[in-house]
Amino acid sequence: MDMEDSLFELSEIIVSSPSACSTAEQVPVHTLQQSQRRRRRTNSQKLDKYLLLLREDRWSVFDLVESLMKSEKRAKSLFIHRLHENKVVLDTLISYNEDGVLDRLNRGATQLTKEVELLASTSYFGRWKLDQVTSFFDLDLPAVLDIIERHAPRLLSFLRALMGPPSSDRVEPVSRYIMVLAIICFSRHRDNCNNLPTLLGLHLHSHGAKRRLIELTNHLGVSISYPAIITTVKAISEKAKEDIAHAGSAEDSITAYDNFEQTMGVKEQRIGDNSEFHSVTTGEVIQGRDIPHGGLHQDMINSEVELSMSDIISAPGNSTEGIQTEISNFLIFESITAAFPDAIRSVYTGYSVPRPQMPQVEVLPLSGQRRSVHNSLGPIPFDESSNAGNINVLQNIFRQQYRLEDDAFAERLFLIYGDQKTIQRLRTIKKRREDAISRYDSFKWLLPIPALFHLKMNYLKMIITAHYGTEDGITDQSSLRHSKEFWNRRKVRPGKTDFFALEDQEGIESQIRRQDPKSLHSLVDFLRRKLIDTPSYQCTDRELRNHILFLQHAETYLLLKHAIKHADIGLISHAVDRCCIYFHGSKQHKYAYEMLYLKRLISTPAATKPLQRAILANSLINLRGQPNSWFETDRLVELHNGKMKDILRTRHTFSITLDYLFEYCSLNSSFLKDLQRHVERIFSVHVNSQHGTKSSQYDVVMLVAELQKYSMKFHPGRSTANEAPDLTTRGVTRLSEAIRKFNVRESSAGDLATIAEEEADAEESIDSFYQFNEDTVSVFGHP
Repeated sequence: MDMEDSLFELSEIIVSSPSACSTAEQVPVHTLQQSQRRRRRTNSQKLDKYLLLLREDRWSVFDLVESLMKSEKRAKSLFIHRLHENKVVLDTLISYNEDGVLDRLNRGATQLTKEVELLASTSYFGRWKLDQVTSFFDLDLPAVLDIIERHAPRLLSFLRALMGPPSSDRVEPVSRYIMVLAIICFSRHRDNCNNLPTLLGLHLHSHGAKRRLIELTNHLGVSISYPAIITTVKAISEKAKEDIAHAGSAEDSITAYDNFEQTMGVKEQRIGDNSEFHSVTTGEVIQGRDIPHGGLHQDMINSEVELSMSDIISAPGNSTEGIQTEISNFLIFESITAAFPDAIRSVYTGYSVPRPQMPQVEVLPLSGQRRSVHNSLGPIPFDESSNAGNINVLQNIFRQQYRLEDDAFAERLFLIYGDQKTIQRLRTIKKRREDAISRYDSFKWLLPIPALFHLKMNYLKMIITAHYGTEDGITDQSSLRHSKEFWNRRKVRPGKTDFFALEDQEGIESQIRRQDPKSLHSLVDFLRRKLIDTPSYQCTDRELRNHILFLQHAETYLLLKHAIKHADIGLISHAVDRCCIYFHGSKQHKYAYEMLYLKRLISTPAATKPLQRAILANSLINLRGQPNSWFETDRLVELHNGKMKDILRTRHTFSITLDYLFEYCSLNSSFLKDLQRHVERIFSVHVNSQHGTKSSQYDVVMLVAELQKYSMKFHPGRSTANEAPDLTTRGVTRLSEAIRKFNVRESSAGDLATIAEEEADAEESIDSFYQFNEDTVSVFGHP
């Protein structure tokens, strides 16, 4: 055996039997020799033998190991290999003086640094690139954790040992691992590892974080600096302009716009620095649904088709039969359920009978394009309340932002959604420009569509106007004024409630509980026949007649609301039929005209079937991709306006002007909204952005208890101080003449002077009924 083999054999013994070193010096030599002759020596005995040899040469074990490590012999590599494989030996060496060993080894800093560099080379922890940001949106926590495990396993193991929860039932803090690693990478490479800090900085900036807060997070390594964020925002704005041009020129593009009014107050006390009122325009370009291949074309419109009386009177929505029976039964049943949920639940306990359901006519599918894709338009510094202003708005959108040439307007048809005033102005522009030679200037490519959100708000206004009542009739229990005063006066709350009201409530609930599903359905059907289907003029009790009319008028609003939420365009068309009559029976003649215009587009040969479906389908938008999360297209514009106003309030400084707002905030709003949603999803942040709504069940029950004592009971010949109008009778009476005038204006050139005079009246404001802000609908967050 040569010297190298002897060293290797000794090293094997040392590695496999570390405990033998302590007893070797106590074993006599002659005992070892006798033992060797009798049997094969153990590792401990071999160790004793070699230690004896080392003593004879005055050589210690440390000298042996040190010499072995400095040599170039094969035994060195074999010894190191076996040493790293033996966990017992390593644990014994480290546990003797753990801090000292780790200090001398520098805690594995070299390997950990290499793993940090590998992480820095990935796109997630690497350099921010605007064109690659969508790849970040496709990730989730498991995907990011997989990236870390593949590139930095030791570093991840180290973080898990330090940051992991002590109990296994707690969730592993993966998002915090990511944040720590992002700070490490950003600290080592400020310019080349700024992807996550940039995204988080933009996220903070979009929520109105002040410069001081952003600079603090930058010093902590969480985000980039404030000047860097502003530079990035400008870069995003430039890309957004390209995205808008691409989206606007697509064959399935839809446009919606509305006015934006803002008073810029005094920011500094200087001469000439006064508050200013600005009236500009905001808009959205939306990727449309159910658009035929090749887009919509102008030959899909036949302006010579006239609207007839039978198109409205004989429409499905104005019938008391068919699906209208199911609609009424469902709404009555839902009203009873909302007031007495426990009683209704007890009725169906033990029965497999289905509850009344709202019929489905034509529901938009969510297959394929689930979420609606939209982009906020850039600055439109024109007031769209006038004809000239709308011409400038169209020029800005279609020429400057969409960058369309004359050839694009030769055959295509563009749908534009807006409020009543906008649609009215656009129709007038088309009339006045229909003989223009230029394809663009003729505006034949333009098809204005009344939007549904403003329709809902004006319908509510119509109900309030018809049923509110006067001050002289405040004691009339059939008016909305009485209901308002009742709730304000009573201040109904569980702690202080009228005993007799509670007693009446319990009486109603006990009557419901005694029913079975079949008898309850019969009761609902009876209520429909008596309250909804029966003409109001047959009721000789004028106060009870007011209640019946209110139920009939409110039914159409509830139908429209349900149809929009569930994207049933068949039911929307059903509600429009009834709106054509009701608005003509009210004083809102402008929306009465808009209902005839919309009815003609969606139900007559004036538009082809594909165009009819496209008009209704693109009246709705879905930002969540869920079946019951639809809302109106024009509401998206209103929510965008609310977001812009919030930005002005949170960043009210001298540098924040309307130009800055729309150039660097409006253009980026779609991108920043997507960023917010994906950042919160990746880091598992779940925030309910919906406002908590107090249940109105108790208030309604108390009002019902009050009304049933006298007002809701039949008293022949009873009069009332506030007689609500019968919108159906009035509307049918006025409809024939209104249709005649409509056909004259829409089917021919008409008298432009008369049209201009009729359209001079301003649209009545409805802002008092609704406050627009980013939290009104959880859209953006989510509706």
